[in-house]
Amino acid sequence: MSAGNYKLNEGLLAKMTAKPMEGISENLLKQHFDLYKGYVTNANNLLKELSSGAHTGQAAVDRRRRLGFEINGVIMHELFFENLTPENTTPGDKVKAFFSKYYGSWEKFIAELENAGGTRGVGWVAVMFDKLTDTLTTTWVEEHHLGMLANMEPLLLVDCWEHAFIVDFGSTGRGNYVKTLLKHIDWEVVCKRIASAEGNQQVVRCVQK
Repeated sequence: MSAGNYKLNEGLLAKMTAKPMEGISENLLKQHFDLYKGYVTNANNLLKELSSGAHTGQAAVDRRRRLGFEINGVIMHELFFENLTPENTTPGDKVKAFFSKYYGSWEKFIAELENAGGTRGVGWVAVMFDKLTDTLTTTWVEEHHLGMLANMEPLLLVDCWEHAFIVDFGSTGRGNYVKTLLKHIDWEVVCKRIASAEGNQQVVRCVQK
């Protein structure tokens, strides 16, 4: 096993806070980014410990069990931050047509996102595409790893953990948070992900070099 090489992507915070994001405070975004820093640190430390061989038996088993949680915590936050923008956005015709093809209409797609955001638990709404079967799915990923669909490409992620909204929306405000967040989706990023997935290419997140 190789040691961790995950790097903090400061550019994602700079993008999200380039100007005020209507309805979502800079304080919330910065606090959320600080939590992402922890996943980067923990993922690298965990991989370093495992690659060093310092732990064996049950200690190694327990650390290996955490890999999905910590590594997905890095990757999903980077994908999520990347598909946000401080601008109030409107999707282009290509994006609307793509999602309408699978959901029946753009309005039905947005309604499904909002409905999925109401799932009880801590986790994420993930819109996943399987090119091989031409299947587009809105799913709920518990924590960072339970329910993640294998061999499908992530087109859009919405973090629904309490830390993603409680500062601005309170403990019961997730529904309003999701509605507000959907006004700030970077549909150009989503469009690029669609193009990659339709071309049988992996959706690659923006990483710090």
